[in-house]
Amino acid sequence: MGRATSRGFEIVFRIITTILLLIFLLTAGSGVLMKTSTNMLQSMVMMAFKEYGADTDDLHQITAFLIKTSNTMALYYIVFGVMLAILALIGLIASCRGWNKLLKIQYTSILIVFLAANVLVVAMTFSDPIKSTNGTVSLTEALLESYGDESEAGKKSTTIWDALMKINPQCCGMDGYEDFEELDDNLPLSCCNITTGVCNSTTAESAGVNGCRSKVESIASLKYRTSLYVSIVIISMQTLLIVLVMLLICAAKNEEESKV
Repeated sequence: MGRATSRGFEIVFRIITTILLLIFLLTAGSGVLMKTSTNMLQSMVMMAFKEYGADTDDLHQITAFLIKTSNTMALYYIVFGVMLAILALIGLIASCRGWNKLLKIQYTSILIVFLAANVLVVAMTFSDPIKSTNGTVSLTEALLESYGDESEAGKKSTTIWDALMKINPQCCGMDGYEDFEELDDNLPLSCCNITTGVCNSTTAESAGVNGCRSKVESIASLKYRTSLYVSIVIISMQTLLIVLVMLLICAAKNEEESKV
């Protein structure tokens, strides 16, 4: 009975570890995509703002900006995804080759160390949601300084902000048309709630279009929540792997006792 139980745990361990290996590789791949492709983030932004009626070009510009603010999380997914995939692969190979009790204990110890490191990183990164959200808001607000400039940075800033302001409901600047006072009679059309014509301070004041701060905070909050949820899932999978190895150790111990 003890041998049958131990054998059963070995099979379950191999199946689940194989699944975890694929998930960890997928996590690392997601990190690579976050650094090199806008497709994944664009899908997330589209889900969050589908009710605003934004077109694909506008969302693409916003997503491109978000990618620049997501390098830390992308690096986290790559590093921990690759390292955990390697550990899962080692455990899978060792299980297939018949590892002994000591090796299982050493393997569990390594997993616990990585789990503790992961929990520490996540706790430090997500301990202050307001600070994390404000980071994205501040970067977005900083882009206003170069809005309308003919420089390369100015063109990118103008494109991103035009896209952000056009997403329904239209908004103007971070806190209103006053953010563009230096542009005089050439304010963004969104500040006057129009799509054609000329927008100036007088028309913008009459239109009373609100600023985009709440919209930017919504995007920043989406990015924060998504990153946090993925991190929690990674920690949960690490914990599952540790539990499985511990069950293997207990099953092996019961098998030894049944032989006595």
